[in-house]
Amino acid sequence: RQRLGQDHQAAVQGEERRLARAEVLVALERPDDALAALANVPQEEERRLGTRLVHAQILMARRTTEGYQGAQGVLRALTANAGLNQGNAQKAHYLLAVCEEALGDPELAINQFEKTATRYPKTQEGVAASLKRAELLRRNGRHEEALAAYALALSSIPDPQDFHNRWIDLQEFRRLILRAWNEWAEGQKYSQAVDLAKLMPPLFTEVQSRELAARAYEHWAEWAEKTAADSTEDATAKAGPVRDRWNASGDAYAALAELLKTSPKYADVLWNSAEHYGRGNRFQKARTQLEKYVATEPKDRLPLARVQLACAQLNNDQTDEALQGLQQVLRDHPKDPAAFQAAYLIGLAHLERNDPQRALETWRNVIESSSLTPEAKEWKDSLFALGSTLYQVKSAEMAALRRQQATFALADDQTSHLQDGKHIDLTSWEEAIHRLGEFVRRYPAHPNHVEARYLLARSYQKSAQNYQMKLEMTEIANEKQELAKERHQRLQTASELLRTLRTELMRIEEGSPLNPFQERLLQNSFFDLGDVESEMQNDLQATLAYGSAINRYPEHVRVLLAYVQMADCYENLGRIADARSTLMQAQVLAERMDDKTFASPSTNLKRRSLWKEWFDWALQMAPSETSPPTNPPTNAVTATAG
Repeated sequence: RQRLGQDHQAAVQGEERRLARAEVLVALERPDDALAALANVPQEEERRLGTRLVHAQILMARRTTEGYQGAQGVLRALTANAGLNQGNAQKAHYLLAVCEEALGDPELAINQFEKTATRYPKTQEGVAASLKRAELLRRNGRHEEALAAYALALSSIPDPQDFHNRWIDLQEFRRLILRAWNEWAEGQKYSQAVDLAKLMPPLFTEVQSRELAARAYEHWAEWAEKTAADSTEDATAKAGPVRDRWNASGDAYAALAELLKTSPKYADVLWNSAEHYGRGNRFQKARTQLEKYVATEPKDRLPLARVQLACAQLNNDQTDEALQGLQQVLRDHPKDPAAFQAAYLIGLAHLERNDPQRALETWRNVIESSSLTPEAKEWKDSLFALGSTLYQVKSAEMAALRRQQATFALADDQTSHLQDGKHIDLTSWEEAIHRLGEFVRRYPAHPNHVEARYLLARSYQKSAQNYQMKLEMTEIANEKQELAKERHQRLQTASELLRTLRTELMRIEEGSPLNPFQERLLQNSFFDLGDVESEMQNDLQATLAYGSAINRYPEHVRVLLAYVQMADCYENLGRIADARSTLMQAQVLAERMDDKTFASPSTNLKRRSLWKEWFDWALQMAPSETSPPTNPPTNAVTATAG
């Protein structure tokens, strides 16, 4: 009896070894040898169930539709059998899901993988099922569910060194997670890519996890920027989300840098962080990261880093520090490409310090340098800065001259040097016109092209006003004729430039909304065109231009000025009734306007009561009135461009 018991035990062990050998042969993709190993396995119920499980694996190993279908039938029967032991049950449930995936039924496979993971969460089959389910969910566009499944699978690895799974090894696990991250990052599923990267430790190191998260944030920011550029939304509305994305990327690279302080990658990661903060307009953080970068004494990009640091300092109103850093770049790295950018920024720094003459001198030196071509960004930027700043400087000088003239006029000082006109420099606007004109001709696709065209038109208009002042002060007939001719030509050029600009901006507006700055230029073009036509004494054209401006911008305070000037034009045309009617319309409009409208810098009348006083006086002075003229109110209307 004892001998029989020993023989039975030996037989059972032999059968188990044959089953195990068959499973190994299946894993080695030798299905025929595995089938031969099962030839003498007896049919007791428990081992018969195990044998059927191995038979199903042999069918699956053949990788044919018939094989998977046969295995599916066997496995469905096994999973329904309550007598199947725990280990074989886990395998049967997992393999059934694999069959359903192979047979092209992802929904059945997803459900079966979920059932396996739920029933056997900490087992090898449960972990593999979570990972497989995540893959299927992701491929079928169910990204949030996929992320949750990846999280479940990753949470089962407290220590990669202890990981063991018969269905998936550690290398394959890592490969599948990286593939998911790559496909999400490349498929604009940036939120999932970021979250997956954060879930990766300890399967991946903390540094690897942070790096992948930072790269996902960077791709996200680049995509947001490109999408915004292609969008027709208002530029202001688009800018905020794009800056948020760049700042998130800056934060991610900053966190990565903290882990890499002893790594050769440290400086590069700091650079990325600083650059992205700069693109997100978070200049204080950009400055901090750039200071850390400069402190590493990098072999490459040090001059550029100092320039970028100066940019951040300028944006943080640290003008003196920025100027010192930029001058150091010019002194220590005069031949580095960053030196030209430094020179351009030095001009901006001087402008910030209210020293426009030094700014102008700096930009002239840049564009006159033999080391830089007109195709260089710094050359373009310096040319525009030079032209636009000349416009501002000359406008301020002209305003001061007018105030001076008004003072002498009130004093009735006929002996003043102002009366002979010698102080008026007719060439004072020539450089602004030349520089802005050159910019407009050279760079039609530049972002500042539209602004340059507007400033060029205004420069012609204001230079004509110089000729008008000179004209009023000379007594020589021939000189008067030449001055009048030149004045008219400049106003005509200004009119043509404003009309063309107005037409182009309206055409752009038909395709997509203008940004606030473009809208302001368009508004100014409407009103300025009326002013130019009025200055040329083209009274009919002026009324048409003012009428267009009034119809388009009925709530703007400049409308009141337009009505006043229209009334003058009607009076010049002899249309007295129209002139008076226009003033009455303006008076009614002023009563209806919102109080905050009168805070506009467009006029010197900042309160509704002052406008009312002025209109009362103007209507009293209208030619149709029979009462004697009265003195104008203390605050006469003066206007500036909006």
